[in-house]
Amino acid sequence: MRRAAWMILLPLTLSAGCPSANDDDEHVCGDLSRAMTYVAGLRATGTDGLLGARLLQASPAPPDVGDNTWSVQIVDMQDGNTPLAGCTGSVDPLMPDHGHGSASSPTWTEDVEPGSYTVGGMDLFMPGYWEITLALDCAGVADTIVYGFCAEG
Repeated sequence: MRRAAWMILLPLTLSAGCPSANDDDEHVCGDLSRAMTYVAGLRATGTDGLLGARLLQASPAPPDVGDNTWSVQIVDMQDGNTPLAGCTGSVDPLMPDHGHGSASSPTWTEDVEPGSYTVGGMDLFMPGYWEITLALDCAGVADTIVYGFCAEG
């Protein structure tokens, strides 16, 4: 009798913590409403509204667990989205829900196309919600741009 009870209770107990398809709070990324939906050309505006970015291409697309490479274009939001060459930048991947970043040091490289840059070596090493912060300086105009994605793994 005890064995029969365990055979019924064990599967019920194990399934109690599993998220359903309609339960966003139990999703690997928690509240999905904060995550951006990736599309080529996805725009984001800096926190001060001075600079903007277009995520031209991501590999993998959408951004996911593992090594990620992005092609971005940086634009001047003050004069009608003119692409800006010569920007310096740092990239900081962060999992705000966990309070940690990535052990990798992503690279920021200017491309041949004016205003275009490559972000390489960005290791999103585990599933969850990631915020990718681009801290930029373009000829003395500084701004911070944040992209937020769910890396599902």
